[in-house]
Amino acid sequence: MFKKSYKLSIVAVLIIVVFVFAVGFMLGANINNLRPYLVTLLLHNDDWHNEIVEISIPSSYDGNKQKVMAYHAKGKNRPLIVSLHTWGGDYVEYDPISEYAIKNDYYYIHPNFRGPNSNEISCCSDMVIADIDDAIAHMIQNGASENAIYIIGLSGGGYTLFCTYLKSEYNAKHYAAWAAIADLEQWAQETRIRGLSYYDDIMACTSEGKDFNSRSPIQWPIPNVIEQKGLLSIYAGIYDGIDGSVPITHSINFYNKIIEATVRDTAPNKVSVNEKLKLLEFRQPLGHYGKIDDRAIYLQKETPSVKLIIFDGGHEMVLPFAFEDLMRGGK
Repeated sequence: MFKKSYKLSIVAVLIIVVFVFAVGFMLGANINNLRPYLVTLLLHNDDWHNEIVEISIPSSYDGNKQKVMAYHAKGKNRPLIVSLHTWGGDYVEYDPISEYAIKNDYYYIHPNFRGPNSNEISCCSDMVIADIDDAIAHMIQNGASENAIYIIGLSGGGYTLFCTYLKSEYNAKHYAAWAAIADLEQWAQETRIRGLSYYDDIMACTSEGKDFNSRSPIQWPIPNVIEQKGLLSIYAGIYDGIDGSVPITHSINFYNKIIEATVRDTAPNKVSVNEKLKLLEFRQPLGHYGKIDDRAIYLQKETPSVKLIIFDGGHEMVLPFAFEDLMRGGK
């Protein structure tokens, strides 16, 4: 279903990458400034279905044109899927969710929202939130239902989903975050210790750490209208942080934050310190919770507002389960 057919051969890509770096070096360019162009080059491929189109949407924030990949359903007033790109990706990063949207004739948008998270205009800035809202508004104006918005994101897309959940002017029916980042200060330390390149990105988009709080959804206030929003489902693979780049504590801590804001008796619903330690130390199920797809669930907690599932896996989104779960509202 998702056949790989890249626009450029690997050899051609490598030649162009070397050429871009060489030209940049000769011109004295900062290599970090070249990264967005290289990301676009490496991720833009022919996997996109021929019914997916590239369009431009003017920004309500600064007038810049935001490029997006989109599918316009054949029927009017159909559901809208908003799929958010990963940390180092942008709008051209192939997204398999698009295939399911087309198959079910749902409106679909894969916005750019200022591209890779490697500079101060990205990383959940006000411009990012405005760009996502602009993309949603565009699709509603072109036939999508305002009452059937579904938002999903993996990794950096899950990070942006948390931010969208807290700040967007639109209320989705369901938000699904997979392997999400919640705290950039915490993640900076985790990536620095492991020598991951994400550390440089975090420093670049937070003014060398001065803006950790303003770019971390775990630090943001909870809006009064939070209970009017659709269900927030948070998924994390138990081995993420070992095999992957984002420890499960990001998902657990953000879940607990929402519980504290929406539930009076938090004790039965929060993930306790003891439960967190058991998951981190033993990586074993804390009960019998069933499965998602063929994966055992290690911990599951939920209220009408938020759900957390820690499952047997790593830094990943489990398909087709993720799409099916998104559209049935996490139930």
